[in-house]
Amino acid sequence: MSTSAIENKIGEVQAGIEKVKTEIDEAKAEIEEAKAEIEEVKAQIEKETNAEEKRRLREEKGQLREEKDRLRKREEQLREEEWQLREEKRQLREEKWQLNERLNKRSGK
Repeated sequence: MSTSAIENKIGEVQAGIEKVKTEIDEAKAEIEEAKAEIEEVKAQIEKETNAEEKRRLREEKGQLREEKDRLRKREEQLREEEWQLREEKRQLREEKWQLNERLNKRSGK
């Protein structure tokens, strides 16, 4: 791969990293929203006197917790993807450095 091809690939990987970071931030925001909804439902459960409504609210709370767990798992996956992209970027930079070293040795002869 040429130096410019490596630089282009590094740019693509960096764009991927930025995209993943944005997705992580979005997942965090959704987790916070789910937490707030869970707290609202808890408060409604405490205020509610109707047994059927309490049961429904508890069910809703369980669903919200499942959603929060799903979002946390997605955040973990995104963090892993970000790490892999960073590693790819590091390897590309190493490859570029080695290529430049070989080119410098050839031109120095």
